[in-house]
Amino acid sequence: MAETQPGCHVGGIQEVGDSDMTDHTGSLLIKTWVRGGSSLTILQGVIEIAETSWASSPGVRRSMQSNRGRDTALELRVRSALHRSGFRYRLHMRPVPGLRCTADVVFPRDRVALFIDGCYWHSCPQHASRPVTNGAWWQNKLEATRDRDRRNDAALVDAGWRVLRVWEHEEITDIVYKVTCTLNRARTLNEAKLVTAKWDRTVRKGERNRIPPTWKLH
Repeated sequence: MAETQPGCHVGGIQEVGDSDMTDHTGSLLIKTWVRGGSSLTILQGVIEIAETSWASSPGVRRSMQSNRGRDTALELRVRSALHRSGFRYRLHMRPVPGLRCTADVVFPRDRVALFIDGCYWHSCPQHASRPVTNGAWWQNKLEATRDRDRRNDAALVDAGWRVLRVWEHEEITDIVYKVTCTLNRARTLNEAKLVTAKWDRTVRKGERNRIPPTWKLH
């Protein structure tokens, strides 16, 4: 697209120049276009957005925006350790269709969902912290995250899943041990259910063979 110069007209709208403004993200270059008094409205809208930003400083904003939601260094180490232990799994999967809940590591056959929770975002009992700046806003956000975790856990359990949550400060070996124990319990229970179901089918089949149909009694 060709660049326009200050003072030119495009579609009846006149560009009058550039304005240097500073918001929470740092220096922002805004092109000022005017059609009557609309330019004032545009600038006021930009100022309002900047003033209501959740970040208390450009540094905080950059730090929060740089946080990765998936494939973090910790997740990669955990997954590598699980793979070396012989486990196979799926990544970033929604265990229950229709439920907005994505687990970090999923074992579909065993119906086990693993969540690797960050200490800050999920309010770790040992390392939880509360920002002083915008404290009320952050408190509401973190409480909403905890409430969402509890709702998702309950929904997964109701759907027949086992939920395992670990903290980012835990040792990799401890996480692998917890996963191993959870999978062993799930597999033992599943095997017991299969044996019970097989026994029930055998019993029902034996009863059918032992008890003649009513039409043969006449």
